[in-house]
Amino acid sequence: MDITLKKNQIITVIQRIKSETLLMKLEAFVNSLSQQKDVFHTLTQPMKETLDLDTMIVEQAYNGPDKKRIDQITREINIEQSTDELLAMI
Repeated sequence: MDITLKKNQIITVIQRIKSETLLMKLEAFVNSLSQQKDVFHTLTQPMKETLDLDTMIVEQAYNGPDKKRIDQITREINIEQSTDELLAMI
């Protein structure tokens, strides 16, 4: 079926609707479809050729714990092994 014909048929059906509630529900449904398309479009952006950690940190406004904070937590929970020893256990 031709897409223009299909659109016109849908428009005709919508024009026959008398219930405001039904029209509001239809409007909400159409808007949700539009938002889903926007989300899909956002998720399907092409990847960059190279990934740079520093650039990603800036783009995502990442504020992770710094070394001082990690050392403080390590002291507080009394871990006796060094970071290298802990990583070797993984």
